[in-house]
Amino acid sequence: MLGLTFGEPWSLALLLLMVPLWWLWRFEARRRAAADRDYGGAPELRLGRAGRRRQIRTWLLVAAIGLIVIALARPQWGSKDAPAERRGIDVAIALDVSRSMTASDVLPSRAVAAADGIGNFLTHLRSDRVGLVIFSGRPFERSPLTLDLEVLGQLVSQAQRDAELVGRGTDLGAAIDDALALLDVPDAAESRVIIVVSDGEDLGEAALPAADRAAEANIPIFTVAVGTDAGAAIPGDAADVAVSRADRET
Repeated sequence: MLGLTFGEPWSLALLLLMVPLWWLWRFEARRRAAADRDYGGAPELRLGRAGRRRQIRTWLLVAAIGLIVIALARPQWGSKDAPAERRGIDVAIALDVSRSMTASDVLPSRAVAAADGIGNFLTHLRSDRVGLVIFSGRPFERSPLTLDLEVLGQLVSQAQRDAELVGRGTDLGAAIDDALALLDVPDAAESRVIIVVSDGEDLGEAALPAADRAAEANIPIFTVAVGTDAGAAIPGDAADVAVSRADRET
């Protein structure tokens, strides 16, 4: 049976159950034969043909059980290529890693709270591709679209440590444009979205034009503000430096 495989080969172990079933059938047959000899009277008074029919029924039952077990093992013969259909969406996450994200008005810090929130979000996705852009003074594509959300979660958790890749400052417009580029792939999903996670401080002037370009591409942008209205000082800054607050209007 060259080429025959089983999708659930462990199910074949159920065939072992046929051994005790066979033994029970033989035991019952012998017991019935002994009872016939002792209490059945003369041989010509017995229903001899019934025994033959009973034996045939038993064989058919055993064969049926065997075929059911083989069916459970999912026998497979040969193979062929078939196109796979993916029903998920494409998500580009733009994560702010500027120095203001180290403020602690959200404990233990904005950066940690943002990473935890994104990590929790990733656990709810099924068959969706997600890419990651980190940004500060300039954006950096940290991960292309991927289905490996576990690895992506690790990149998110360490994103603040990669801040030296993107310089100082905050440029939301450049981050949106980089997220748009990340979503521009040949096998793009029918639905694509951008999620911007930031405290809203924007030292650039390109956020609204970039958002317009996303709208023209029919790609909605969801924003998540990290921080409080009261704000907090940025660690390492002098005491007289202004407090960093979450800019929800932006």
